[in-house]
Amino acid sequence: MVKVFNKKVNALDYDIMYQESLQYFERAAHQIVNLKVQNDTEKARLGFYYLVFDLLFGETQVQDINKFIIDDHFVELVDKAPNNKNKDLGIDAVYIDRDEKQIYLLNFKFREKFVTANKKPKHSEIRSAESFLNIVTSLEEYNNFIKREDKKDYQKTLDKIDEIRELMIEDSSYNIILYMVTNDKSKVDENDPGARPFLKRYENFLQLRDFNLLNIMDHLSLQSPENEARLRIKNRMILEHNVSYTTTKSYVIELNLVNLIRIASSDDTLRKETKIEELEDLDWLNSLTLDFNLLFENVREYLGNNKINKKIIKTLSEEPSNFFLYNNGVTIVAEEISSKPNIIDESTELILKNYQIVNGGQTLRSIFKYKTENKVEDIISNLVSASVIVRLLVTSKNEELTNKISEYTNSQNPIKEIDLRSVDKIQLAIEQRLDQEGIRYDRKRGSGKEFSKKYDYIISMEKLGQVLFAYEGRPESAANSKAVIFSNYYDTIFNEDPKLFEKIIEQIRLYSEIGKQYQMTEYNYYEQKAYYVLFMKRCLQTKSVGEIIEILEDILINYTPEKETTEARKFLQPSFKENVIEKIKSLGGKVQGVFTVQKKRKDKQIEENLNTNNKEQFWNGFTKYLNELEEFNYKLPTKKIASYYTISRVGQDDIKCEFSVGAKTIGFIYGKKRDKDFYDFLVSNKSSLSEKIGSELIVRDWNETNISNVQGLRISIKNFGLNYPNNNVEAYKILSSKFTSLDKAVQELLK
Repeated sequence: MVKVFNKKVNALDYDIMYQESLQYFERAAHQIVNLKVQNDTEKARLGFYYLVFDLLFGETQVQDINKFIIDDHFVELVDKAPNNKNKDLGIDAVYIDRDEKQIYLLNFKFREKFVTANKKPKHSEIRSAESFLNIVTSLEEYNNFIKREDKKDYQKTLDKIDEIRELMIEDSSYNIILYMVTNDKSKVDENDPGARPFLKRYENFLQLRDFNLLNIMDHLSLQSPENEARLRIKNRMILEHNVSYTTTKSYVIELNLVNLIRIASSDDTLRKETKIEELEDLDWLNSLTLDFNLLFENVREYLGNNKINKKIIKTLSEEPSNFFLYNNGVTIVAEEISSKPNIIDESTELILKNYQIVNGGQTLRSIFKYKTENKVEDIISNLVSASVIVRLLVTSKNEELTNKISEYTNSQNPIKEIDLRSVDKIQLAIEQRLDQEGIRYDRKRGSGKEFSKKYDYIISMEKLGQVLFAYEGRPESAANSKAVIFSNYYDTIFNEDPKLFEKIIEQIRLYSEIGKQYQMTEYNYYEQKAYYVLFMKRCLQTKSVGEIIEILEDILINYTPEKETTEARKFLQPSFKENVIEKIKSLGGKVQGVFTVQKKRKDKQIEENLNTNNKEQFWNGFTKYLNELEEFNYKLPTKKIASYYTISRVGQDDIKCEFSVGAKTIGFIYGKKRDKDFYDFLVSNKSSLSEKIGSELIVRDWNETNISNVQGLRISIKNFGLNYPNNNVEAYKILSSKFTSLDKAVQELLK
């Protein structure tokens, strides 16, 4: 469960949230055709959806958010399509993070006025998700539902259910998180008798979380005010460091957790009090709460009850004296650090001015969680005996240096690449430039910036990366590649091109325009469609956005997928992109984009380097080709290859494949060595596997006397051997695609 550390909210906080919701509505209303809502409460109710999606997921694009929401009332107001009715089955919105393999279900409750009591959600509110979850998880329930005569009334909900089911069938590692979203103070009690049976039923794959007014205000109140703290440290626990960029010193110190809690708290007076040992007792610890403003520059969000944070709390409970040894410490940057030595007791008073905690946010939140969930008198000895290494670094007002410290210290622990990129120099420059153009740029997810000025557009750093990825030639991957965009392809996309800002501004405006244009059609809108339109517009510059939408929809109607799938997932298939490129060329367009150019160069180089009629060179070329493939997670041979080329699945099982090449044929044998059961399994499923890969598989006979080679199914492809007249790349494509599709089909059967 997500918990807030004793922070209180009141009617003034509700008013801030209400006004924020109204402003989110006003921004959205400009992008929704014929939206007619007169009542302020109804405006705030609709705006609340956009506010929450911004704070929780960093989603700011109105048309994208509209597709996530399936609430019946919202759909009726916002969706102008002819079939704009929908029944939601108790789930108001669905958001899928494919990078993190998380499926978020959201149940919204909007209060029209501030509620003073700390209410718990009603049992019926929590259990309203049961119908939706049952259809997702039970094949019988799903089959019964799709046979209903009124299923069209649930079409948008059913589309989401189909998408979730398809994802979970393909990959069982997906988790489902149910958010109870409210604008009051209510919290879900997992021990409540009414909620317990529901949670028990879905405990293997469902997490239940709150997102209430307390959480919302944590986001909206984030700022970096002036502050000061004082520490008195024994000299033996201080290491000084002189640095060239300032006349003052930086320090590395050992600090006990009582003092760490004190300077990280929201009590301004106590932060400056160094003589805490002279206080009568430590009851004041009970009331201290974490000052989230101090984490303003911390690139990492709190990860809740994950494995690392549980270990932090376990160490505090069981081995507090070893906390210093197990923890990586905390990094604090300050504009100024001054010192006052005390010769008598051999200590030094350190005064920190305008300081921020840039690394160690997980540690701090876990410490405060530990303090909050226990009585201080029971744990005070643990807090006193536990200590942590703290780096106190002077950065003056050098923002770039502060950002680099944040990046480098955080990169020593597991952290998303995208979080590190949020403090990159070029991202700061983009934010500044876009602000001049009336575009709000959210570098950090859920940054909660207030609308101090009116913006024409709002876009997150994640979304901008996806937009540029599509524009540069990868529309098929943009929706599902946030992680690699900000790691493998970051420098390619966010480069030092003098026209980068101009390109960014143009594409942000175009992305918004695409969403508006789709509202004026009868077609369903998906973000994948917008990515393709961005790419196609670059390649067909004389065509209008409306014309390109019609071209794309025509391609979609006439496209036959490799296997039956949802409409949205057709855009992810490479063969669909091939159809798009063929259409662009037939219309006289020019296929453009940095990734398109790179692919042409790479293909040409591969063809030049790998075309040979020598077996050894053929296999060496195959290795180079496989290494160029994205996500080819198989172990390749490391020894010199003369005849057979064997690969195996990495770190999972002993499934192998032996490739072979002759003068006029190539082929492979797929199976295992010394495993008759697996061999029988393959043989019994030969027909269905052949159908799935589109080629006839033949059984390689089991031989008890010679089982050193792979035993299983084989395939032989004629006219692509060593004497193939063109080049070996075509042969490599056939081998790799047939093998991967066969292996995937086998894995689905095994599940």
